[in-house]
Amino acid sequence: MEALTHFSDVTGLQANMDKSNLFLAGVDDQTKDQLVMKTGSVLGTLPIRYLDLPLSSKGWSKMECQQLIDKITSKITSAYSKQLSYAGRLQIINDVLFSIHSFWSSVFILPQSVLKNVDKKCRDYLWGSTEEARKVSWEQVCIPKKFGGLNIKGSKLWNMASVGRLLWQLAVKEDVLWIKWVFGVYMKNNDNIVIHTPPLDSSWYWKKVNALKVEMQIWCSLPRETTHSHRVIIHYWGNMLDLEWLT
Repeated sequence: MEALTHFSDVTGLQANMDKSNLFLAGVDDQTKDQLVMKTGSVLGTLPIRYLDLPLSSKGWSKMECQQLIDKITSKITSAYSKQLSYAGRLQIINDVLFSIHSFWSSVFILPQSVLKNVDKKCRDYLWGSTEEARKVSWEQVCIPKKFGGLNIKGSKLWNMASVGRLLWQLAVKEDVLWIKWVFGVYMKNNDNIVIHTPPLDSSWYWKKVNALKVEMQIWCSLPRETTHSHRVIIHYWGNMLDLEWLT
């Protein structure tokens, strides 16, 4: 409560405790009751939705991501979208549809079936659902124009690149709160994310983030001694990656 009071004093904003929920894990019932009484909040339970995203203690299922598919579908089935030219549809994919799935992809690792469905929706909208209408492979259009593509970003690798930035923050021990929490909970005895093995009792998301290391090592190899003086920029386009090291 001290932190909330300090925040209110600095910003002038007041938290509405009647609309706030308290989420707890790993504490006994007596401690729960004390915290609820002290904060005046209602004890919340997962799953919930926050910023229109489903939050759960378990991995996302296909059904929980259906809203993402529905949003994309609604954008491409309107009368206006159907009347657009080929160039107009390409613009919709690169700007509107990408911004929708990018918002979800930047937060969580999405199920593979959902990512495939996103690509399918974009592909069918661009040039139809029949094999005869497809001029080239989808992989070919998901590369920069200078290499013969259309600058479309494939949803699977974009999801990996977006979430993979968390691994880089861990590698350089970036000074942010969640990094400190991870090192205090999961990485007490080993602060090297490259060789870290997630504990068996760790959350599903932590296991998923660590599993990305194997796939991302195909893209690049992190230096053995990573310091704050090194950082990498991954220029990502569809299925192509351009790595740039800065010292």
